Amino acid sequence: RRARHHVFVFPANNVWNMDIRKLPVHAKSPTWKRATHASSTRLHPDFGPPPYGIPYVVVDGAQPRVPVTFVAYPAESDTEYAGLAGYPIPADARTQPNYIEGAVAGGGTSGDRHLLLIDRDRWLLYETFATEWNATLSRWEAGSGAIFDLSSNARRPERWTSADAAGLAMFPGLVRYDEVIAAGEITHAFRVSRPEANA
Repeated sequence: RRARHHVFVFPANNVWNMDIRKLPVHAKSPTWKRATHASSTRLHPDFGPPPYGIPYVVVDGAQPRVPVTFVAYPAESDTEYAGLAGYPIPADARTQPNYIEGAVAGGGTSGDRHLLLIDRDRWLLYETFATEWNATLSRWEAGSGAIFDLSSNARRPERWTSADAAGLAMFPGLVRYDEVIAAGEITHAFRVSRPEANA
């Protein structure tokens, strides 16, 4: 029997980490499965180089926080958490690729351009969507942004967006390198995207 690989993002009893094997099957499960099989686009993990890989950046508590101007969903975006204003975006993200999804220095102007940052000392997760360094105005801009306390099960307000249009955190659903190289099971939910299947 292979050992399980327990590296919990959020507490162990969070829904991301729930063992669902004994839960009842959702009534729409057959519909969703049919839609997936009928789709010309197959599910794929977000591994590898652009356009698929979603990078994340780990910083320490000393990383300076900078303001982010939210241009699409400012009313539903977090600008601070527990009195800490701004996002801990390294200065290199302006000029180096692979900090932001799409591998364009400063984010570029097309694609989802997610930026995922983890403050390992405070155990906070910062995520933005449509992230771009606006050199003309000398500021970071994003369509939306959310901050999550990874030690808590607290949720953001219902129906608010996040860096993910579903309103959820993205990082907990990614398969990470440390999980892949471990000789064990990955015990958290996976994040996938597919066409709408509500019928």
